[in-house]
Amino acid sequence: MALQPGTNDSPPARRALNAAGRMVGFLVLTVPAMTVFGSAVLLPHIVNQQHNQYLLESKQAQVADWEVLVAANDKLIAHLPVDEVLTKRLAENQLAVIPDGEEVMPPVGAANPPDLLHPQPHKRPSPPPAWLLRLSRRLSNPPTRRGLVVLSLGTIITAYFLFSPPSAARRRKEDGQSPEGSAPLEEAQEENPQPATTP
Repeated sequence: MALQPGTNDSPPARRALNAAGRMVGFLVLTVPAMTVFGSAVLLPHIVNQQHNQYLLESKQAQVADWEVLVAANDKLIAHLPVDEVLTKRLAENQLAVIPDGEEVMPPVGAANPPDLLHPQPHKRPSPPPAWLLRLSRRLSNPPTRRGLVVLSLGTIITAYFLFSPPSAARRRKEDGQSPEGSAPLEEAQEENPQPATTP
């Protein structure tokens, strides 16, 4: 069958256009379905791991602060027997022991022990976003998770059946070929007639 002038409706071009349309439709359905499936299955575990990591790092920073404070207290205790001035100041500060004839000026601000080191707190990690924790708790609900998994799998299966490539027989039918992939026998005989033979 001849094509109309000015048209480009050849079988390869039509197949390429159909394949592009099937690919677009398949991606439109499967990409959101895979996103929902991955979120329902993996997101609660990932968020739980991030939250546990946040708690662990927070405790490690708190322990590091305590270690610095313990080292400062050990240093203070080691200097008390040999430093009379420090011992006197600590007695005045902690025990209110004031020698006769002396006046102790009240401290400005908090009454901290003398020569006590106040370390700079270690940096704490940032907690996971609150919206992510809420979403993880909702996805951890078993009925919600099962429903999302079934919905996403059903969408993927539907996209496979709707936009799967056609079979070879269907492609040959669209191209106007015979099942063996050749031109019809009648057209071949009309185009190439056999010469008549005489006995």
